[in-house]
Amino acid sequence: MFTFENIGKLIADVANQWGQQQLIAKAVRNLAGGKTIIQEANSKALADFATQIRNEKYFNTLGILPKELPALVSSGRWAETAVGKASLAKYMPQAEKSLMKLNRLGADASLAYMAIISNTDVYDSMLKHGATKGEAALFALGSTIGMFSVDRFLNLGEYFFDELGKGNVTRMVNKNLDEITKPWLQQARQEVAKGK
Repeated sequence: MFTFENIGKLIADVANQWGQQQLIAKAVRNLAGGKTIIQEANSKALADFATQIRNEKYFNTLGILPKELPALVSSGRWAETAVGKASLAKYMPQAEKSLMKLNRLGADASLAYMAIISNTDVYDSMLKHGATKGEAALFALGSTIGMFSVDRFLNLGEYFFDELGKGNVTRMVNKNLDEITKPWLQQARQEVAKGK
C-alpha cells in the first residue's frame, strides 16, 4: 500500500543497505592491509628522498640549508620538491594499483553480500509455491548470481563506491541537480529583474 510511512521505511532501508555496503567494502580493504599500503609507499619514498639528499649538491638544488631539512620533512613540503616528487613516483603508482585491487575486492564482497541478503526471500517464496528444497536452493543461487552479475558487470552497484574512482554519487547527483535547477534559477533571476 502506498503511504508516506512505507516510503519512509523504504528510504531508511535503502540508506541502511548503502551504509552496510560501504562498511563491508571498507572492512575488507582494511583487513587486507589497505590502510598501510599508501603509508608504506610514502615511508619508502621519504627514505629514498633522504638517501638522495645526503649529497650536498641536492641541498643546493632544494635551496635549503641542511639544518632546515627537519622542518621540510615534518611539514610534508619535501613531497613538493623535485627530489621528493621523483621519490614518490617510484613507489606510489604500485601502491595505488594495489589499493585499487583491494577496493575492487571490497566492492565485490559487498555486492555479493547484498545479493545474498536480497535473495533470501526467493528461497522462502519458492518453498511456499511448492518447490523442493533443492529446487528452491538452486533457484535462489541462480537469482543471487544473476543479481551480483548485473550489479557488478553493468556497474549498477558501483555508484556507491567512491573508492573505485567512478560513479561518485555526490558528484553525479550535484551535476544532475545543477542541470535541473539551472533553468529555474535563470527564470527566477529574470522574474526578479523584471520586478525591480
